Amino acid sequence: MKLGNVGVFDKKNIVQLSREVGWDYSEEDVEEVFKSGRMVGHRLESGEVISSAALFPYGEELATLGVVIVNPAYKGRGLGRELVESVLASKDERSILLVATREGKPLYEKMGFKVTGMITKYIASTFHPAQNQPDFLLSPMTGEDIEKVVSLDAQAFRGDRSVMLRARYERSISVSRCPQGFAWEADRLRDLCARLRPPGCRAHRRTYCI
Repeated sequence: MKLGNVGVFDKKNIVQLSREVGWDYSEEDVEEVFKSGRMVGHRLESGEVISSAALFPYGEELATLGVVIVNPAYKGRGLGRELVESVLASKDERSILLVATREGKPLYEKMGFKVTGMITKYIASTFHPAQNQPDFLLSPMTGEDIEKVVSLDAQAFRGDRSVMLRARYERSISVSRCPQGFAWEADRLRDLCARLRPPGCRAHRRTYCI
């Protein structure tokens, strides 16, 4: 197997790889990764990608590491460390942030990362929207709003995430709207709901901010 670049032509492979570890990436998610960052992975002689990791630069001082996956059949061979080392070699002088799963946390700590906080991801088979606040009007974002959003995000995040934010906005205007007025991608929603057992809201994956 060889470690090298992974491209958008591998998107179906990356979706399948994510499912091997219980993640819910869609092809649209993977396309967004390639618009916002650079991905590497291990590839078998057959062409199959059996691991992945991506670097997302946010300006000249900050970047994030993400989509770190190793096919369970190939774990225990040091592939995860090789992936992270490859990504870190291309970060230049940027500081690196990542959100680690419980399984990946020991590796990152061995490589010098430190825990700064913890988040929990929730998914649900049904969604009950909150009532609008009387002092605010919630309305769809338009192309005219994106620069203001980029500016606000830079102040809050302390990094330039403009490429990622524009990619997400472009994606949002292409999705369909359900009767309740909330945007969903139909194929992804079906996959997500089918995988929820039992139905209802529950913690899906506990992760660490590093």
